[in-house]
Amino acid sequence: MVKISKTMVKDFSLFSDCGRYFVYSSQSGKLKIWDTISGTLKQEYVPNLHLNSPCSSLSWINLSSRVNSPWKSKKRKIEEDKNLIALGTSDGFVAIFSLSEGKIVTKLEGGHSGAVTGLGWSREAGLFSSSHHEVVVWDISSKQIKSKWKSSKGNITCICVSDDGEFCVTGSHTLQLWDVKLKKLLKTYTGHHSEVVSLVFINKQYFLSCGSEDRHITVWSTKDDCDESLGRFAVGESIKNGISIFENESTLHLCTSTRNGQLIYFNHQLNGKIGKVIKPLHTVEIIDDHSSNILPVTGVKMSSESMVAIAYGHSPFFSFETLDITNLKKNKVTFTRKDKHLNKVLSNKETTKDTDDQAQYVSYGNRKNAGDVAMEERLGNLSIGNPVISDKYSPYNLSNLLTQGLESKDRSLLESVLFRKDPQVIAETVSKLPVSALAPLIGQLNTMILGKTFPSIVGCMWLKGVLRQHSSQLLANGSTSALLASLQALIESRLAVLGPLRGLSGRLDHIISQLDSPQDHSPKNEDSVLFYQEEDSSDERESLMLDGDGSESEDKWEELSEDQLDSDEAS
Repeated sequence: MVKISKTMVKDFSLFSDCGRYFVYSSQSGKLKIWDTISGTLKQEYVPNLHLNSPCSSLSWINLSSRVNSPWKSKKRKIEEDKNLIALGTSDGFVAIFSLSEGKIVTKLEGGHSGAVTGLGWSREAGLFSSSHHEVVVWDISSKQIKSKWKSSKGNITCICVSDDGEFCVTGSHTLQLWDVKLKKLLKTYTGHHSEVVSLVFINKQYFLSCGSEDRHITVWSTKDDCDESLGRFAVGESIKNGISIFENESTLHLCTSTRNGQLIYFNHQLNGKIGKVIKPLHTVEIIDDHSSNILPVTGVKMSSESMVAIAYGHSPFFSFETLDITNLKKNKVTFTRKDKHLNKVLSNKETTKDTDDQAQYVSYGNRKNAGDVAMEERLGNLSIGNPVISDKYSPYNLSNLLTQGLESKDRSLLESVLFRKDPQVIAETVSKLPVSALAPLIGQLNTMILGKTFPSIVGCMWLKGVLRQHSSQLLANGSTSALLASLQALIESRLAVLGPLRGLSGRLDHIISQLDSPQDHSPKNEDSVLFYQEEDSSDERESLMLDGDGSESEDKWEELSEDQLDSDEAS
């Protein structure tokens, strides 16, 4: 099976062919492998090249047990190892990881000038890899190129090979069927509106395809002259992690997982053209019994006609189960399970010591060496459930927690890191982030800035730190252009109303200050600016009626004649 990348950096998850192991490659470049029977993390590997050459495609390789010449020890070791993982990188080479040795055992170089966009495996023909316009067939033991050819139409986004290695299908917006031996284009199929991200051969007669934005899986034929699709399986949502099939007496059992975290199962007998769109027989959803949140199905594997192995939950706390899909009574079934992420801390016994109140210690049982503790257990023992933010920090730890939160999309973990306002903490944490974490971080900051009050404020502070530290990487990464464009539009729209808002704020402050100031209505004694008094004409008359000593004389008053009085008034 093949797992193909739509973008250069993304998460990959895939079951092995036997279903025993589950591999997960995160955006940070870490490769983690679980044993699905015990549910424990078996391997965790961080390649030295993970920052410069992130994983762009992933595929399991199941080699035969044949042994070649005894003097070629390395060649024999590779041949005897039945569980290998091929990792396509953005630098154009393919790395082969050995599960038994826990390291990269060989590199296939010189085949591609650009990023490896797809990988396919055939036990008979070997390993196939594709870049934008090239297909390369490798001999893993000798690390040599067996054959190579170019595709004429579109950038190849995925590749798939038939079991016998006779046919090969490459996908872009169109599909091309190739004769591997002759390197000849046999047919071209059209019908996808988005780039193809998943391809699976049913047998030499049919193959399946699905686009990145398609809500259906399309069936195609390799034998008929008709290049039109035979039919469609209605998924209802774009798929997330590839397609798994199982054939039994010409009956096709098909399952896949969607972006909303559901498991979709189909059962159909292929026999020529399908008249109607095939609807799913069962839809399975898993929710947390505590919070009722969906635990997304991240991987599926059809191990038989009735049994489906699934991986669900959030990284790195995946859970694994095997469902008997044929015994389900209803079309849509919901299971309740416990979220490992929420219950991991509670599963360990806490002990107290005389130290800082904010520190927590967890006992690991009777272990001789602390290094024996598994990585997922150590992460689970961290006190990341408490949203209280401490001023004591380590920038390296904060960058790891932030990367982990972006991978698992854990809201409480993201808030514990991103709700810090110290510019020095922000600058040091951002400087230690891997380049692959920048795109999801900007997406998270975009969501925060769209909010109000405190999240918007701290989101702007973190965005400022990211732009200062990683401006060159952001300009070189085309996947961040859309996120930065939306942020630019948001910032411009808010700056347009900044001036009127400041004016309104000033007026409101003035009104509030007037309302809050004390008012005294008592009268105040103030000196008059102007005083005016009208003269009384009676004063003049009083002066006439006074005698020499100032006293009034009745005799004089009586002796005054009327003519004298009239003359006095006239004067």
